[in-house]
Amino acid sequence: MTFIIHLPMDFVNEALGTSYPEHYAISVFTTYHKEDYFLDRITYHGDPAELAIIQNGYTKVIAHPIGQPRNESNFIIPAREMILSETVEGPDYIGSKMGGKPGYVQQESLSLDHLLFCLQLYGSDFGEDFKDIFFLSDAVGYLFLNVLENENDAGIFFTQCS
Repeated sequence: MTFIIHLPMDFVNEALGTSYPEHYAISVFTTYHKEDYFLDRITYHGDPAELAIIQNGYTKVIAHPIGQPRNESNFIIPAREMILSETVEGPDYIGSKMGGKPGYVQQESLSLDHLLFCLQLYGSDFGEDFKDIFFLSDAVGYLFLNVLENENDAGIFFTQCS
């Protein structure tokens, strides 16, 4: 899996109005290959079989104490800065954003009511070499948190595309 985002909890708390322990961070990993097809392994539209595939190790969300960064993936994505501004709302919003309601999420029953929507990442917002991070440049990745109930399973990350 490839490391795609690191979110310090103080940043998450500021963006979402939560009160998670500030000495923690969230790290998100996803399956990624430059040459092999992998989209079906990271996509979720409400089908329990899709969710089972994702949870079988094709994406991973972990909460961990803040420490020294490391990346053991074959692909290293250059760091990018996230800047908080007004929350963008609307069901048709397709860009990257944090908090509020997920935009462009397809309306099937996702069975995620027990999780907190954290952010969405638009594939084309990644640097030039990684616009295909979710296989298609117009795919959107969604992060929902279940923070600190289980550090090794702190939420779910999946993609959707049309």
